[in-house]
Amino acid sequence: MLASFVELKAGSVADAGPLGGEGIQLLLETIRAQVDVIARLHRSMAATEYSGDLGRHLHRVSTPLIAILGGRIELVEDFAEDCIVQPHQVIGLTQIVAEAITNAVKYAYVEGRSGRLLIRTRRSAAGDPVVEILDDGPGLPEHIDIHTGGGLGFRLIRALARKLEALIELESSRSGLCVRLTLVSGRAFA
Repeated sequence: MLASFVELKAGSVADAGPLGGEGIQLLLETIRAQVDVIARLHRSMAATEYSGDLGRHLHRVSTPLIAILGGRIELVEDFAEDCIVQPHQVIGLTQIVAEAITNAVKYAYVEGRSGRLLIRTRRSAAGDPVVEILDDGPGLPEHIDIHTGGGLGFRLIRALARKLEALIELESSRSGLCVRLTLVSGRAFA
């Protein structure tokens, strides 16, 4: 899975053309964060101390990505304590969040624009784990079909959500974009 992730990232770099220093740093940090998540997950499973606390895993991925940006994007974490996931779900979820953060940096906060990025975990009314990534950028361009359109980032997010058998929703407005992922009971969450 990690090799596929790196391969997809390599393809996105080739498609994007020349990257600036911040773009390269963000790309490398995204890859480093995924390697770190996988290593921590393997260590915790080997020690039989697995923590399914989704917020804890997402914090480890999101904080270093935002730190690269030197404070121009405020990261707000709102993690419910009861949002527990299985080990096989952690990697896909952290990849989705890392990709959503990367997309927000690239498109919502262009040309050094500052802003606020909220990452939230909660339970739905049915008790299913929900992850939301909300930015306060301009939202998606009107010509983008939120179900099928977008670039490599959205294709990766949709593919990972399908693999998790999760419901994914994109809500776009002029005040930002919300990427919402719900792990539906009986399918993606045991």
